[in-house]
Amino acid sequence: MKFLYTLIIGMALCSCAGIKKDATNNIKQTEKELLQLQDEKVLMKAGVTFSAEGNTPINWSIKMNYDEKVNFIADDGLQVNTAFNSLKKTMQNDTTIFKGKVTAGEIIITTHDGSCTVPALKKVFSKLVTVNINGKLYSGCGNFLYDANLTGKWNLEKIGNLQIIPAEYNKIPFFEFDMIKQTLVGNDGCNRINGHLEVQGKRIQFATIKTTQMNCRKKNISTIIATLISDKLVDYYFKNNRLYLYLPDDSLLVFIKAAE
Repeated sequence: MKFLYTLIIGMALCSCAGIKKDATNNIKQTEKELLQLQDEKVLMKAGVTFSAEGNTPINWSIKMNYDEKVNFIADDGLQVNTAFNSLKKTMQNDTTIFKGKVTAGEIIITTHDGSCTVPALKKVFSKLVTVNINGKLYSGCGNFLYDANLTGKWNLEKIGNLQIIPAEYNKIPFFEFDMIKQTLVGNDGCNRINGHLEVQGKRIQFATIKTTQMNCRKKNISTIIATLISDKLVDYYFKNNRLYLYLPDDSLLVFIKAAE
């Protein structure tokens, strides 16, 4: 009887250990499937900000979530997982470098602006990418991910909870995003605006926004653009068919899609 009891307990422990092992394997499998994914909508939902891949010197892939972690995997068996905030970021003109220490040694991720293609992939990327892990160099192409709904013309509806009253402006204030050209054009209610941008996952990095210099009766929007959007990194999200820009001072601009 004692032997039977011991056997039952042993079988239960083995079963639990098996379940734990299966759970760990499932987590690893999920990360591997994420790294192999190319569907940008699915990657966006998973929180991926930047995705890159290549086949030099071997097939590899990297997924970067700017709020959480960086995952790299290659067909030679090398895999790296690290927290994004453990990497030091530097920028030199059109080149961005992420550098840090990982279990495998040192990782250096370099992205450079420029049209890029990977053999066997029918897709044009906007970044040339290299990943250097302990002196082993992987090269390929990558893109920042973004919500395609951002494309098009958006009329400003509210500043925070303050409703925009068109009669108070020379023209209805609007932003129009072109994701192919990576540009913003629009109007602040009086002056035309334009500038470049880069959408990085759920954030928009605006370059300097230029405006015409007409004498306007109401300048609240032009002030917001100059101080809180121009040369700033701004969060965006969608809710109830509206576009929300979450500005650096915690204020909100609410837009509604313009009728085509």
